[in-house]
Amino acid sequence: NNPEDMVADFFCNMIPNATNACSHRVEKGMEGSFHVGKSLNYDILAFRAYEDELLNHVNMTREEVSNAIRHRQEHDLNSSAIEFPLICLSSKEEEDLLGASLSYELKLQPDWYASSRGETEHRAKFSDAVQKRKFCSVNSTAVMLDTGWRDFFLSL
Repeated sequence: NNPEDMVADFFCNMIPNATNACSHRVEKGMEGSFHVGKSLNYDILAFRAYEDELLNHVNMTREEVSNAIRHRQEHDLNSSAIEFPLICLSSKEEEDLLGASLSYELKLQPDWYASSRGETEHRAKFSDAVQKRKFCSVNSTAVMLDTGWRDFFLSL
């Protein structure tokens, strides 16, 4: 097993009788994991636009609206999913999350945690995720107050 593939390790070593899930993950490996960490900001905004009744005039699915938002943000505005107004964890919440994450890693991956790379790498990856704003989500209230975005939704 690939020690980097925690999902396979979880299915194969932590869940009793999950032989099919284990076999499937071992066979597929890390392939298909490319959606891990995908931003939900576009979906959150699509849902909020529906809630705020800004899309009553269109017959579009949430996915279609989400894709339209993504296109506007990334192509028209040349920005990314994290360049919206964001709501992020406080420093205390980050500390608490890191502590919980380290605790679970110790329980789920004791050998990895005890290795020379274990905790050090975990802390580095956590810090990198904080810097990349992985623990933030779009402030949909602030976006919906923006006239450019309101006009966009009404123009769909």
